[in-house]
Amino acid sequence: MRLKSAFMGALILVLMLGSLVAPVVAAGQGSQQTKSEAKKKHRVLILIEVTNNTIKRTLEVAESYNITLPSDVQAKLDNATELLSKAASLVDTDPDQAFTLVKQAMRLAREAAIYVYSHLDEEVKDELKARGLERAIENQLEFIGKVEEFIEKLEAYNVTVPEELKQRLERARNILEEALELLPQVENGTMPAAVVAGKIGDAKLIVASVIRDLNRGVIVRIAFKARMVEAHVNCIARIVIHLERAINHTIRLIESNETGDALELINATLRQTLHAINTTSRMIELVETRNIGNENLTAALETLKAGLENVSQYLEEAYQALKAGDKASAIMALEAAAEQIDETLSKVSPYLAPFRHRVEIMLGKVRHMRIRLGEAFETQVKRGKMMLVMGLKMMENRLKRLYQAYQNGNLTEDQWRQIAARALRQLEILEEHLERLRMNRGPLANMIDQVQSWLLGTLG
Repeated sequence: MRLKSAFMGALILVLMLGSLVAPVVAAGQGSQQTKSEAKKKHRVLILIEVTNNTIKRTLEVAESYNITLPSDVQAKLDNATELLSKAASLVDTDPDQAFTLVKQAMRLAREAAIYVYSHLDEEVKDELKARGLERAIENQLEFIGKVEEFIEKLEAYNVTVPEELKQRLERARNILEEALELLPQVENGTMPAAVVAGKIGDAKLIVASVIRDLNRGVIVRIAFKARMVEAHVNCIARIVIHLERAINHTIRLIESNETGDALELINATLRQTLHAINTTSRMIELVETRNIGNENLTAALETLKAGLENVSQYLEEAYQALKAGDKASAIMALEAAAEQIDETLSKVSPYLAPFRHRVEIMLGKVRHMRIRLGEAFETQVKRGKMMLVMGLKMMENRLKRLYQAYQNGNLTEDQWRQIAARALRQLEILEEHLERLRMNRGPLANMIDQVQSWLLGTLG
């Protein structure tokens, strides 16, 4: 009875002044402040919105039913509006004072609403009750929909949500649909509003129990995973941005023979990539030690790490080539880095399903980069074929030094295989460009064949 009495106490406002539920859905958005400060500010913002809705709805009802507001009642609404404005200006700097002002505004708005309600005919009150109950039911159904969407997102993270929780949500939905069917009887005065309000309260309790059990059992387990996946999406996004800038500058600086800015940007992209690799390594360790997720998560992280390691090597090669003045080889290495990001994102995108839109944007940027790099590289090949031959010779010498290090035991077999695989991919990219330029014959093509044959021979 206490629950229903409390609900009926708020019902006057709910029936007359619209939904108080919708603003609450936004609760929980992150901020840079401490949790307690963020909660205070968020609570004040919600109450400001609710009270503004109260004032607006009170005036609408008074106008619709020709209720003249006495000067003292109008003054209360004006004063409440002014207090809300002051509260909004203080919410960031002094949330406690803002909350005090909002409470005063709420009291004034409530008194004005009660005055209007007390001057309505009984038939109008019944109609308003029915409308208010309908809004409350619709809001609760919408909230259930949001909880169900959240459960779908949990399952997208490979988190199993107990079927019993879904069944409870369905039961709450059925109760609310039953309540909707009773509204005509409330409107014509043959059924007390308290009956329907009680059903709404029962549904709310069920939904609250589902959220409580999610908090206790599921959300704690997935919170880390969700943050981890989002962190990796953000890392990749930053790498893509840096790479795009580095590529744009490199292409422009080819013509002006200025390499300083391009070297700086490539170096910044390399640092960002190394940071992402270290982050991924820590996440793999945490996943394994804390038994978070399943083999799909581990495989996705391992794939991401391997791809980023290749990207870092291509960026290092681009940096060294550009530093030595070999712009064609630098562009080819950047193209290989962009292609590696494309390939890696495509492989892990199924696991990043909640961020599909962002991943698609990143893939679009990377593929646009690859087109621009290809065009710039082919232009460079036409202008400096001999420089490319020198670059290939330098590449061959570097690979032979690394192979000697592998034979001496300074590199593992896996490390050498990764180095050889990266080099073979760069040679494939070069061959594709030469094919388009119809330059797939002659000394340059022969040199590519020789290096490829030697690399394949070292792999057995």
